[in-house]
Amino acid sequence: MRKLKDFTYGKLKCMAEDLLSGDAEAVPMVLGGKSPCMYCRFGDICGNSDMHELRTPDPADIAAAQEILGMKSDREEEV
Repeated sequence: MRKLKDFTYGKLKCMAEDLLSGDAEAVPMVLGGKSPCMYCRFGDICGNSDMHELRTPDPADIAAAQEILGMKSDREEEV
C-alpha cells in the first residue's frame, strides 16, 4: 500500500505544481477510445471543444501502477 500511496501522491504533487505554475490547459486524457469531454458541460469555454489536443496514458506510468497492484495479488497467492 505504501508504494501505491507514494505513486499516487507523486502524481498529485506534479498536478498541484502544474496548477500552481498556471498550467491548467484543457487537454483531456482518452482512455479506451472515450474522452471525458463527452460528459463535460464546459466545452464551449475550454478552448478545446473540438478536441484538437488529447493525451493518452503514459505507458511507463501504467507499467509502474500495474507492478504495484500486481505485488498485492502476488502476496495474496503466497498466503
